Amino acid sequence: MESRDAEVLVATPAPDGPLRVLHCEDMASDGELVERMLHRWYPPIEYLRVAGEAGFRGALRDNPPDLVLCDYTVPGFGGPAALRIAREASASMPFIFVSGTIGEDNAIESLRQGATDYVLKDRLARLIPAIGRALREARLRRHNEAAMLALAHHRRLLSGVLAALPDFIYAVDRDNRVIACNPRASQFLSGGSDIAAHNRLLIDLAPPGVDIRRIATENARLMAESRETYDADGWLVGADGSDRFLSVSKTPLRDLDSGELCGLVTVGRDITERLGLERAVLDASERERRSIGGDLHDGLGQELSGLGLLLAVVERSLGDGAPQARAALLRAQEVLRHAMATTRRLARGLAPIDLEEAGLAAALATLVERSSLMFGVECSLVATPESGHLIDPTVAAHLYRIAQEAIGNAARHGQAARIEVRLAPPPSLTSKLPTTGLDSTPTTRDRRRAWG
Repeated sequence: MESRDAEVLVATPAPDGPLRVLHCEDMASDGELVERMLHRWYPPIEYLRVAGEAGFRGALRDNPPDLVLCDYTVPGFGGPAALRIAREASASMPFIFVSGTIGEDNAIESLRQGATDYVLKDRLARLIPAIGRALREARLRRHNEAAMLALAHHRRLLSGVLAALPDFIYAVDRDNRVIACNPRASQFLSGGSDIAAHNRLLIDLAPPGVDIRRIATENARLMAESRETYDADGWLVGADGSDRFLSVSKTPLRDLDSGELCGLVTVGRDITERLGLERAVLDASERERRSIGGDLHDGLGQELSGLGLLLAVVERSLGDGAPQARAALLRAQEVLRHAMATTRRLARGLAPIDLEEAGLAAALATLVERSSLMFGVECSLVATPESGHLIDPTVAAHLYRIAQEAIGNAARHGQAARIEVRLAPPPSLTSKLPTTGLDSTPTTRDRRRAWG
């Protein structure tokens, strides 16, 4: 028996640090037997025996133990009461009944009430393994509780971050069921109503101005193709009835263990105000260009023309005399003609009259003709009659500037022998996409700008 007990003690790993054991036992001899066994297993152990409720409560309060051992039958103080008091002090502290009278039914009920284990006094060889197992379970439980607390903290932090973002963010599973969404996404998907979007199928939701069935079909296709990223821009009607422009990005959601695709995450941002500011800046820049072009044409150009007339008067007044002065005057007139030509060219470049009067195609035709003469390179325009019409004036002006810059770069830096400008009609002959639904049709690189 002694050798078997020694084998059990050696086979049970000892704790890494201090271990305080509280033993509720009215029999001093039984307590001494348990204490000797504990010290043989782990000499640094701190053992305290109490014999009643007052001592038990005091020990829990003044020197909380790491482990509680308790007889099931203590005069004036039963084991179930001790278990209840111990659980009130700590829900995770190991509690083991060491008794000779507990009985099988009471033992099972005690385990159901929160006891960790029970050991019969005539089988004390089981005590040390039971303690070792209880301590391991308690340590694992503490780690799990700490991990759960940390996880809850990070979830609260993530929830706060997602709620503060200006984007709407939601995730769907393979069935297009919303499995997560931030408040903005919930409002967007529910159309501003109080109905929660979480755990609902996309097709059961009805955000205004959005063809939700098309988006659900698109999501299913993206998940079937296992696309890594997908971006789309488009107009929709906001909850207040106004036209809003959204930039949307979709990313597959994969299982952390298997890596299999299990859903899709959608992030969308309302960039209507930003586009408005960008357009205002571009409009201001274009107005400044036109103002400078007008000043060159109507101001400096007229003054140079007047100067030319004055020089012509001076030339006639000289007659055949003063040949040197006449030669200088002719050189000045030649310089003036070049200056007037440059001024007119700059004025036309800054404020193309054809763009306002005849549209983009006519303005580009004049541009390529003038560029051929200016750079000595063959320039041509390929355009359909309708390609330059029904385009927003601001968009047309910027397309003109792009063509102008591209021709100059090709002629000056690219040593081009021939330059061809092509003007093709946009997919929709309007300045923006339809406002009847969010347009997320992919094109090259899965992106499509509203102004084409």
